[in-house]
Amino acid sequence: AEAYRQKDLIEPALLQYRELLKLSSEEADMIIKRCRDLGKEHSGNDLIHVVLAEAYLRKGDNRKAIDLGETLVAQNPKHLDGHRLIGEGCERLGLYRKSAEAFRTAMTLDENSSELHRQLEGVSLKELDQEISALQKRAEEDPWRVALHIDLAKLYLKRGQHNRSIRELQQVVKDAQRAATGHHLMALAFKEEGRFDLADLQLGHALTRVDRQEEPELAKLIMMGLGGVREALGEIDAALEIFEELY
Repeated sequence: AEAYRQKDLIEPALLQYRELLKLSSEEADMIIKRCRDLGKEHSGNDLIHVVLAEAYLRKGDNRKAIDLGETLVAQNPKHLDGHRLIGEGCERLGLYRKSAEAFRTAMTLDENSSELHRQLEGVSLKELDQEISALQKRAEEDPWRVALHIDLAKLYLKRGQHNRSIRELQQVVKDAQRAATGHHLMALAFKEEGRFDLADLQLGHALTRVDRQEEPELAKLIMMGLGGVREALGEIDAALEIFEELY
């Protein structure tokens, strides 16, 4: 990197600095200084700002990295590295929603990047866990608020934590107005576990509790779920009968 820099071969030097950052954070301060010096003479070179931001990330100066990423995106809304830097910086600051948005935008610019897919998946799980933690606290403070248990159960389902979802829904089905929703969601949890007999049982309960006049969409979802479960159980005639009733 230093040899390239001495010969004023800027991009090869920056690429070497970039590789060095991947190996160790110990040289981050030196690379920050080099990038700043290069930036004075080559201010229009985006790669300088990208490597500088990556050095800030390695040093833990996440806000500075985000600012550089936002500057790059402001100049060019399709700047892939700009969105990626925002995503990485925000993730380190615990701003998971903004991080996920940045990674999603980056993925529209490079759909085949396995690294971006991995980063988005990781930050999405962190965002989900953050939402779960906040809802858990609210549910503990107001345990009789059924809507909180429903929302928490949905997040557990999304997270793949089916047993936790079922525990929340056991509270929901005790409420007459929300029982159909509770049984339907519980059926989804059992279905994800491959326990189609229990899913069938819960959908049966949901069907008896739903008001088809007041909640036609929920009733349709329950019937569709019941048809799918009957099909999975090998009860093809029963499934066809349900689907014929629907359509």
